[in-house]
Amino acid sequence: MLAGPGAVAITVQPREAGPRGFAWRAVERIGEHRELAGALLLGRGDPPERADFRLAGLAHVLAVSGMHLVIAAGLLVWLLRALG
Repeated sequence: MLAGPGAVAITVQPREAGPRGFAWRAVERIGEHRELAGALLLGRGDPPERADFRLAGLAHVLAVSGMHLVIAAGLLVWLLRALG
């Protein structure tokens, strides 16, 4: 272990305690389709359904980024405000 003026302390915490903890806990409760849910919610893993999505031409569904979610949320807020 390094000690001195340039040493950095690193704390390791379980993934459930991190900023995406709620999503990890939700994925754990899903059961059979845990890998697919992890890929869709967290952008992690390699779901076995990936080949099926590719064959159906829906592989882009697995590539949802945070930016896409922000755009969708912004559109939803705008729509709800417009409706009153």
